[in-house]
Amino acid sequence: MAAAPRQSDRSASNADPATISSRTLGIVIAIGVISLGASIVISVLGDPARVSNENDTGSFASIGHRALIELLESLEIPVLVSRFESAGRSRDRALLVLAEPEGETPDSTQLGDILDESTLTLVVLPEWRATPHPEDKRWTGPLVRSDTRLRIVLEAINANLEVTRTRDGAPDETWTYHDLGRVSIAADCRVRPFADPDVQLLRPSAALEPIIECSTGVLLARVTEPWARSGELYVLADPTSFSNRGLAQPGQAALAVGILDALRPRDGVIVFDETLHGELVIPSPYAALFRFPLVLALFQTLAIGAAAVAVAARRFGSPRAEESSIAKTPGYSIRNTAEWLDVAGHSAPLLTRYLDTILRRVAAGLSYRGSNDRADLAEFLDRTAERRGLDERVAHLELEIEIAQVKRAQRDHATRILAAAHRIHRYQETMLDGARRGTPRR
Repeated sequence: MAAAPRQSDRSASNADPATISSRTLGIVIAIGVISLGASIVISVLGDPARVSNENDTGSFASIGHRALIELLESLEIPVLVSRFESAGRSRDRALLVLAEPEGETPDSTQLGDILDESTLTLVVLPEWRATPHPEDKRWTGPLVRSDTRLRIVLEAINANLEVTRTRDGAPDETWTYHDLGRVSIAADCRVRPFADPDVQLLRPSAALEPIIECSTGVLLARVTEPWARSGELYVLADPTSFSNRGLAQPGQAALAVGILDALRPRDGVIVFDETLHGELVIPSPYAALFRFPLVLALFQTLAIGAAAVAVAARRFGSPRAEESSIAKTPGYSIRNTAEWLDVAGHSAPLLTRYLDTILRRVAAGLSYRGSNDRADLAEFLDRTAERRGLDERVAHLELEIEIAQVKRAQRDHATRILAAAHRIHRYQETMLDGARRGTPRR
């Protein structure tokens, strides 16, 4: 049974394209691998914390508290840096630390509101404010006392507290540690506080129950009367032991950890508030996508989505109508007929018909008026070629031998047919071109 001929070139080109090419698939995979690798590297090596020279948990400056956060994490003490609703997040078995807060921030976060809502709070009073360093924004320039901010914080506490300072770091002071209810600082943490020039202390008063004190004043105390709020409030008068520079001094790391560990509930979390440092981040799944590190996943998703759209763009729109099985191109009938004849095995006999046609065409072009018999045509054409000085002869075509070889050929059947047809066509061009150049016809 003869095989069906191939479709035309146009029909083949209209076939539906593959869903995705190997090249496009490779590009999509490469984008995904590169973006995922970049996300992992940046997440591991990057540092998303805000860098400042103030007294917040992201500060590398001498008055900052970054070292304290890292110290607690290294000791596997649960720590949470809160940038939203700190009071609400610290109600359940947690200690809320307001380390050197502002009285009010530009986004209207107020210290008094947080104190009203919190249940267990440690307020670290502010003492110093940094000036920018000319060379590195993470460092501090000269320190200046933050008396205005200190007064605002004391007014927000609203317990008639007053501040005093020692002279020359109180080198001769004897520090006393008191156990207060559940609060008991471990014996190995009871060290002398850092002898900073003019240690900031609270004046003893009926509103305070001292935990750490000396003859000059109180360093750490619980606020009692006239404290009208329902939660517990503790005040640390001097922030030096919690600061980066203080923790570098002997014994101060133990003191800072001992204070926080004694004040927090058993196995509770220590929540450091950052909203009162002006860092308010409202939780939103949409806003989080544009912040580190989720912005990396967003970029990866958009890149892969863009690649997918680019691949599928040419297939958008209504479905393409199916074309007729018979294409309407001028050369289709010729090509299809030739393919059918080749499949049916008629290529070799066609050479004889092709030769007869070419011989009559050449003879007509040379004004031949005789018989169309092959012998008569051959005699006329050979005589004309000889008169013109051409070497072409009909007998030289040797088509009978060529046809016999074509019939016997198995491997290069089509090659032999094309070679013979080309030789016949070249003979026609040689004979007629000579006539067009003015060769006399007889």
